[in-house]
Amino acid sequence: MRYSSVSACLIVCNEAHCLARCLDSIANFVDQIIVVDTGSTDNTVSIAESYGAIIRNYSWNNNFADARNYSLSLATGDWILVIDADEELTDGRTMLDTLKSANHAGYYVTISNQTANGHADYEDYVVRLFRNNQGFTFSGAIHEQIAGCIYHRRGQSSIAFSSIVLRHYGYLPAEICRKQKNERNRSIIQNQLAINSNDPFLLYCLGIEMVQAAKLREAGQVLNQALAKFKGNEGYLRDYLLLTLSTNIKLKQHTESEPMFKGALAIFPDDSDILFLDCIRQANLQNYQFAWSRLTAGGINTTIVAKALVNAVAGEILSCQGFFQSAIHYFQQSLREQPTIFAAVSLIEIARNHNIQLVNIFSPIEADYLPLVQDAQSGQDYPLAAILLLIIINSTPQVENSSDLLVCYYNVLNQTRCDDKIKNLLILTARQIEVYGLLATHGLLISPLINNRNIIIMDSLNIWLRLWPKHNFSTKIWECCL
Repeated sequence: MRYSSVSACLIVCNEAHCLARCLDSIANFVDQIIVVDTGSTDNTVSIAESYGAIIRNYSWNNNFADARNYSLSLATGDWILVIDADEELTDGRTMLDTLKSANHAGYYVTISNQTANGHADYEDYVVRLFRNNQGFTFSGAIHEQIAGCIYHRRGQSSIAFSSIVLRHYGYLPAEICRKQKNERNRSIIQNQLAINSNDPFLLYCLGIEMVQAAKLREAGQVLNQALAKFKGNEGYLRDYLLLTLSTNIKLKQHTESEPMFKGALAIFPDDSDILFLDCIRQANLQNYQFAWSRLTAGGINTTIVAKALVNAVAGEILSCQGFFQSAIHYFQQSLREQPTIFAAVSLIEIARNHNIQLVNIFSPIEADYLPLVQDAQSGQDYPLAAILLLIIINSTPQVENSSDLLVCYYNVLNQTRCDDKIKNLLILTARQIEVYGLLATHGLLISPLINNRNIIIMDSLNIWLRLWPKHNFSTKIWECCL
């Protein structure tokens, strides 16, 4: 089979802060890099030149599709990869493997959007890899698309899903502020709506921008206007539904949105994202059994929020129904994915209320709890910080930084306000743990001593549980996860 060449096409403007990251990710996997610059005043062009890119200037006309299509006209490769400067290709070999067996005209790639906390991604699926010289062009002044053109020219089976992932940083708050994206995009959309006020896609795009600007009520109104103009064959229907349903939840329109949820699930009955949103809606209505059925119907999975958050939601729904053993499993899974105060506190609450040994709930350690310790100390939640430190010490008796952990533990003890007798007892047990740590560093911690050490740690944990204040989170996890 003949080798397939790839042209990467970018449109850029003042991307010096991120362009190198993007080009580094593709340089070894594409044969041609085309950069269409729409008016950069920073070092964007010189960075592109250092990668051997073909650079062309383009007079910006407030139309992304036009700029995209100009970049496509310069491509000479068999395939075109469309990528933005604020994205990076996570694994170029996956793209090359896709092309080795390619028998479609185009491929959806996963856009993994980085969010404010740096780890809670959500995903989109967009056609970014497609054959060149087929007459495929983008359409849409904003949120431009090429899938419709490919479908029109080559049929409904002409596009397939791939395992290619582009990591996108453009929705980080700093990036949105840097580029003033909301203002720019709304201006483009309003100009287009002045020409064609009945275009539902433009109204949908305006709804996107309003949601991102936290103008939820206005977004809801615009999205309802878009729905009234639908013809029934919109390729972005699923995306529209996800945006509208999540907006309704944020507006706490849980009862009012029921007809739309029913309609969405009638069209997409097995869609894990829509099922997750309905789970959140039902949980907000305290219909916990129904919420759990929705969550499990979707495989306890979604692309809307991070897996750690999905598991935390699962644990809380089970807790609300009194299924604490099952809840423990999902809170543990949440901690493994991404340690959070919520999951840690939830496990401690279950242990305290149901006489379960904390070391059994938190062991084995499969996550880094030290950031949680720091967060707990910052919030003056010293019982939580102490419990987490003891759990870490218990599971890692011979680590090199055990003395550092004890220093941190003593610091927590000194800041804790409690009865002097209890504090003195905790200091005494801490000193005993310190002695066992010294024995461990010299290889002298034999089995009987290990058992004694573990008993002392469990006694200390039990004392901290007696000091444990009831933790009442101001909101349920499903009220703040979107």
